[in-house]
Amino acid sequence: MNRKDLLYSFMCDKEYVPMKFNDIAAVLGVLQEDKEVLGRYLDELCYEYKIFKDENGKYVCFENSDFVCGTFLGTGKNFAFLKCDDEKKPDIYIPSDGINTALNLDKVIVKVTKKSNAMSDEGYVYKILKRNNHYVVGVVQKNRNTIFVVPDNEKLGTDIYIKNPGKFKLKNDMKVVARIDKWPGKGKNATGTITEILGYSGENEAEVMSVIRDNKIRYGFDRNVLKEAEGLKFNEADLTDREDFRDKTVITIDGEDAKDLDDAISIEKTDGGYILGVHIADVSHYVKDGSAIDKEAYLRGTSVYFADRVIPMLPEALSNNLCSLQPNTEKLTLSVIMNVDFKGKVTDFRIVNGVIKTKHRMTYTNVSKMLEGDKEIINKYEDIYDDVLLMDELSEILTENRDKRGYINFNFPEARIIFDENKNVKDIVKREITRANLIIEEFMLLCNETVAEFAFWNEIPFVYRVHEKPDTEKLEALRKILNLLGYSLKPVKEVHSSMLNDILKQIKGKPEEKVLNTMILRSMMKAKYSKENAGHFGLSLKNYCHFTSPIRRYPDLVIHRILKLYIDGKMDSKKYEFYNSFTVDAAAASSEAEVTAVNAERTIEDMKKAEYMERFVGCEQKGVISSVTSFGIFVEFENTVEGLVRFSDMRDDYYEFDRDSMSVYGEKTGKVYRIGDVVDVVVTRADRLTGQIDLIFI
Repeated sequence: MNRKDLLYSFMCDKEYVPMKFNDIAAVLGVLQEDKEVLGRYLDELCYEYKIFKDENGKYVCFENSDFVCGTFLGTGKNFAFLKCDDEKKPDIYIPSDGINTALNLDKVIVKVTKKSNAMSDEGYVYKILKRNNHYVVGVVQKNRNTIFVVPDNEKLGTDIYIKNPGKFKLKNDMKVVARIDKWPGKGKNATGTITEILGYSGENEAEVMSVIRDNKIRYGFDRNVLKEAEGLKFNEADLTDREDFRDKTVITIDGEDAKDLDDAISIEKTDGGYILGVHIADVSHYVKDGSAIDKEAYLRGTSVYFADRVIPMLPEALSNNLCSLQPNTEKLTLSVIMNVDFKGKVTDFRIVNGVIKTKHRMTYTNVSKMLEGDKEIINKYEDIYDDVLLMDELSEILTENRDKRGYINFNFPEARIIFDENKNVKDIVKREITRANLIIEEFMLLCNETVAEFAFWNEIPFVYRVHEKPDTEKLEALRKILNLLGYSLKPVKEVHSSMLNDILKQIKGKPEEKVLNTMILRSMMKAKYSKENAGHFGLSLKNYCHFTSPIRRYPDLVIHRILKLYIDGKMDSKKYEFYNSFTVDAAAASSEAEVTAVNAERTIEDMKKAEYMERFVGCEQKGVISSVTSFGIFVEFENTVEGLVRFSDMRDDYYEFDRDSMSVYGEKTGKVYRIGDVVDVVVTRADRLTGQIDLIFI
């Protein structure tokens, strides 16, 4: 344990009382010449939100106090919650008189004033550590000489008073971005300045850009980044010291619309099994550490995939052209060549710098047709037909292995949103998962595991993809609900992923499948990136990483650099120390970027679903109750669209929500609504601005 850890351990002790700097130094016997180091350690612990300095200059440790650090979650009402940094701790309720001018998503310290076993603990905002709403997206509201911006996100907690509109000629219902210049005071709104006009409320482009700006997603590239990207070219000299795979049968398999093709595969059968090649675009050859492109990619963390567009991590000159593994074109790769036996075990492998020339740009649809015996497609691609059969053969072995080890196989149907030529939503259907999708999934999983295992045993700095075991309290709550619904999940000290996978098998194809999938998912920790290898519970793997998509994910790009340095014998002590530190920051930044991207993608999808359902207002629909909450009942249709029946609209009775059984009971009529019930509803409202769809029971 190093000195900083010893200091933190001292402050976590139950006997520790908040002290000033000199008192800590005196108690620990710190010499004068070491006080600067002590100060640095205390600053670092504050930066890591493990301790804080109170108004009296005393250092308080969160671990053994009534203070809790976390994220302030506004509700748009006269109360809020604190989401604790420690995921194992429940949210803390904050009443209106405890908000203390905090805004949604601010980093705050809350002092707990009331503890409760049955409900949430209660507290008040003691200190705001970090403001997270410097720019706000909203709608202009003018009233005589007064101008306000009403935030799209009603949870923010304040309207923005615009003292001077500046160069902008503002009109009512304009969608704008406002910069907060002065934070709200007690009883006063924040004050700000207009920085950008996005359009008018309700316009498709304005609404999409609102989501982009509200989530602080970087849109477009500056001139320096674009110029640097356009200057990068493929050269014959790049082929030096690379293994040549150009004579091998290498293909890509992607969706019809994909342009950022970052993985290709090859396969051969041997007496002992298969030689599987996973060839990944060598983005790190072009995007150098510290370059303008690299710095921009770090800030983005990931490409963002909306229903109608992609916001790439890298400029299109790279993502769709230079690095994309287009057919019949020489492309640089970082290739993992694996010897896999007939039981699906990797017996040997090597990671090499390579060059490929793919034979075909295949799609999931065409590969699936080949496997289903479509003669026209087979004849068209007869030169790779045998290879595709081998791929399918090996993927089935890998799928069987995955099932045996207890991989948690969630079944969340994804929506495919179809647009017309004017970018209006034409239709929404379930996205089909084909045998071709499973081939790519299995091969990428195997490659990622193999690379992570290599990094772990060679003890090199790395970014792992980790998924920790579920919290026991959440698991116990899940067990009770499952037992009530007739599914057995026995209480155990050590949970294994196979136990949850067995439940998923039992509910497959049943009406309650989606809601139980969701409940099981919520009982688990969130997957994230980490320098430390904590294993992957959901995949039931000890070692896992993201290696196969460096065009669209920053962690993949970082570990490509690290692996290339190591296999080329260039990982000296200086580079080792640099990446040992950098991987911590990259993992944290990429995890945060991933959460932001997922939230934005879901918001746009909900908006597009609501846009589609506008045409069905007043129409009857058949659906399945997918969730029951304290405020209403969610109903899902066959095409994945979901709407809400509010209790306030169920006027034939007074209904009570039973949290334990996830059911709703009518006091007079005796009606019972449960998850999985098939129901008939009428669509009463579909709001594309909020993504909300309202229903009533027939």
